[in-house]
Amino acid sequence: MKSRIIAVAAMALALASSSFAASPVRIDATSAQSAQTTWSEMLSAATPKMRQELEEAMLKINLEGVQSASDLASTPPPGGFGIVRIKEKVAGMTAPEIIGFANKASTVKIKGSGS
Repeated sequence: MKSRIIAVAAMALALASSSFAASPVRIDATSAQSAQTTWSEMLSAATPKMRQELEEAMLKINLEGVQSASDLASTPPPGGFGIVRIKEKVAGMTAPEIIGFANKASTVKIKGSGS
């Protein structure tokens, strides 16, 4: 009887803790500040490998449509190549979704990244 109570209690605890599990960070594009904040949270929660993939994905999405280095030199984007510039494209996305989107949407290849 005691072992049944312990088993039921353990199952209840497992169910309760799974409902409080952290949900993945998503980019909040409602403002420049919220995009930057959620991007920083996403990078902080990522493994080193995932962090590198995310940084590369952000650059790929930022460089979408750029045909040459002279395009960048003649019309550099205002504010640089940060998350704020692409926040509308990645709004609501998780880290794996951003990486997947970048790999599908961009023709940019980053040498040595394995992607």
